[in-house]
Amino acid sequence: MNPKKIIKYLSEVIPGQVVSNNMLVAFDCEHIISGIAIEKTRTHFYIYHFVYPLFDSSEHLHLLYSTRIGQILVADATNNMGSPASLAEQVIKIADSAEPNLFTQMTLDDFKVYTETTPGLLQNPHSQFIYACTNVLLGNLEVAQRFFIMSQKKLHNSKVQLCETVLSFLPNNLSGATDCILSEEQFLKTKLQIGRARD
Repeated sequence: MNPKKIIKYLSEVIPGQVVSNNMLVAFDCEHIISGIAIEKTRTHFYIYHFVYPLFDSSEHLHLLYSTRIGQILVADATNNMGSPASLAEQVIKIADSAEPNLFTQMTLDDFKVYTETTPGLLQNPHSQFIYACTNVLLGNLEVAQRFFIMSQKKLHNSKVQLCETVLSFLPNNLSGATDCILSEEQFLKTKLQIGRARD
């Protein structure tokens, strides 16, 4: 059973969500999306609750900001409950017991605290970069500048130019820095067809 089939079925029974590969994403959001992801290995389906900053514009959504909330044995799924509908019911039960407010909208302040309090995140250069972007959008320019500089030398090549561009606006040009980050966000919103359009 392909996780995408389970996610597709979930999208039909949980209103207000959209599908992105193996993820079910809340449609209505502001900066931070949340939802369910399913990954399959040889032995298990793993279910994750994830959040994701829309200004982390990538080819595919990733699970850097996620928590595994449950699992289903592939053997059990094959032998006892092999349809997408029955597997989706199991996923919903797992999600409801682990995260009753799974699709609750996360604010930028919430995401900032999440990044600060999740062990290991701020040791990751990509997370440092996204944390810096978060602080730009919150107006914390000195913190943002410090974390852009911290992450810069170890960032993936795909993010280096954006990091340098945003840094060129700091600490004095909040509008320029914000526009750079929001253009990344708008690109991903358009690609995923989620969230509110910018004014």
